Amino acid sequence: IARIPNPAVLVSLVLFFLFGFSQLAKRRLNHLEQVALASSTSVLVGETAKDVFKWVFGRASPDIWATNNSAATGFQEYQFHWFHGIEPFNSFPSGHMTAITAVTAILWMEYPQFRSIYVVCCLTVAAGLIAFNFHFLGDVIAGALLGAMVGLFVFWSCLEQNSERL
Repeated sequence: IARIPNPAVLVSLVLFFLFGFSQLAKRRLNHLEQVALASSTSVLVGETAKDVFKWVFGRASPDIWATNNSAATGFQEYQFHWFHGIEPFNSFPSGHMTAITAVTAILWMEYPQFRSIYVVCCLTVAAGLIAFNFHFLGDVIAGALLGAMVGLFVFWSCLEQNSERL
């Protein structure tokens, strides 16, 4: 699954360009369009930050760790391989968890009446990533924290810029 492009990133690119160019053309966005622009921006910023962190930390995936906890090089694979974040050392933080929490952070602030749904969605993604051996628990937690921080930062940046609630 890590090799499959994240569809949230592809949708975010389309929305970012669509609503971003609308903003540049001085077209006033309605409330839902502003939420979509903020959500797509947070996913794209989160994706970029996640790629940098993956390169810096360089942790192997659970699949490599599970195969007798050693690689051909003889290293113990749960550790970080600093500045070697290329395949297979690109598990930390989870990009899928970063993307979902980047969006839900925006939605959490804007539509608080649906918070229980956001929690269920995030926990379902987290459980799936761990249960199907795509990520360690620490990868998922780091992705969730990264996505939440990026989402909240983008949300607050939009608030200050527009001087009204998205």
